[in-house]
Amino acid sequence: WAPMARFDAAVVGAGIVGLTTAYRLSRAGLRVCVLDRASRVASHSSHMSAGQIEPVRVDHLIEYGNPAELGAGIATVLREHPRWVRDYLGYRLKTLLDPALSASMTHDIRALGSVAMKTAAEWADSGVAPGIFRFGRSSILSGCDFPLDPCSPELLRHVSFRPHPIATGSPRHLCIRLEELCREQGVEFKLGHAVSRLRLKEDGERGTVVDAVETEGGGAVHASRVVMCLGADSDRYFPHLAIYGMIREFKYSGKTRGMFGTEDVLMATLPKLGPGQQAYVCLLENEGELTLRLGGGGIVASSPPPLAAFGQLATRLCGHGKPLEDWVGCRAVSADGAPIVGLVNGFENLFTNCGQSFWGWTLSYGCAEVLTALLVDAQPVPATFDPKRFRVRKQPP
Repeated sequence: WAPMARFDAAVVGAGIVGLTTAYRLSRAGLRVCVLDRASRVASHSSHMSAGQIEPVRVDHLIEYGNPAELGAGIATVLREHPRWVRDYLGYRLKTLLDPALSASMTHDIRALGSVAMKTAAEWADSGVAPGIFRFGRSSILSGCDFPLDPCSPELLRHVSFRPHPIATGSPRHLCIRLEELCREQGVEFKLGHAVSRLRLKEDGERGTVVDAVETEGGGAVHASRVVMCLGADSDRYFPHLAIYGMIREFKYSGKTRGMFGTEDVLMATLPKLGPGQQAYVCLLENEGELTLRLGGGGIVASSPPPLAAFGQLATRLCGHGKPLEDWVGCRAVSADGAPIVGLVNGFENLFTNCGQSFWGWTLSYGCAEVLTALLVDAQPVPATFDPKRFRVRKQPP
């Protein structure tokens, strides 16, 4: 099959993870094709992310969040996601038996966050992604009344600051820019054609080989390697929990370029109302336009819940008029909360780049570097991200 391959890599998924992967692979000299069922890039989880790059707070599940804090959603997890629960319990047992494992995972994941900050700065300075990134401070807001106006200097009395800088920006706008850059580098896009199946064949020595990627209405794509960047759809290979959150975007009407009357405060974590009710607000700038994004929530569901399901979360801001857009989207969480990057178990040429959880905007850059180093330079993937830590469905549904 290899001599027939038209592409060196077929990347399935045109969100922020898929496009950073395609961009990095094409920069390394590979012939790349990007496939997505939507007719435009960033049509799914990357459409409306909160948009902060957090290089230090990114972590795996026991460091970042406890699934029990999902409240009523924990019953849904136990009942409908037994494979995920099995792998989660295995992960918890490993960290209990080896206390150093948690620190090692945290180190590896935060290294990806550092790649994101470095890349954002380089792209902003070089003009690769003009007008997308802003750099500033991250804060924690406590002891305040709701609804609140994040422009109010009075709120500074209730604010503490994280010691690390962050960047904010819109993943959707960066995806659009990355599509332009990828096309300039010769990447071919097949948008609007869902993948119907992977055509597989068995090789006794090499394992299962993906012979072609078959699409609905777009024919078959032949590639030497196939990289799945599918978000929640990655559950067909590795158990992922679909956790839905909400985002409301407002036109920013403040007089300063930062929140709380400052010039550089770009993000604030808000007091939690209850289990699954974490919330935050981010200030973004794109092409000179400032917007606020109020986000939060954690609802486990098989399909997007209505905005009303998030209750008081949706009404926590005031002073900026009616929302420009309301959005409910999915964050696909792996059983340990860490990305899954590398060769899929039992396959010769099927790779994955998924499981970025709530940190897709932050982790996509580093994950693309890890995958490119594997495919181009045969560098091993750190154990924290290696797909071998989970069992895989050999023939996905």
